[in-house]
Amino acid sequence: VHLPAHFIAAFVPLCEFTRANGPTEFRVGSHVKASVVRAPQELMLTCPLGSVVLFDGRVFHRGGANGSGCAREVLFVNVCRHWYRDMSNKVENRLEQLL
Repeated sequence: VHLPAHFIAAFVPLCEFTRANGPTEFRVGSHVKASVVRAPQELMLTCPLGSVVLFDGRVFHRGGANGSGCAREVLFVNVCRHWYRDMSNKVENRLEQLL
């Protein structure tokens, strides 16, 4: 059973996202349980300044390596159902992993 998204992620690039400055990389279909048996397909998203990107927050994603020498700035917002708490991105959890 595929369940609807419990949070939607949105970002607005405050600069152009190019291959040089490490655009966001997505693992397409990773939010669907059946994806564990399929070969992963990765998408590198390049987009112009001022774009708006919306995606199911369960999709595996990461920032690519920035080799441009310039900052890659982005406005990032999550909109979620009232009961959802994102425990994987809490600062306290990251610090515990590093110690």
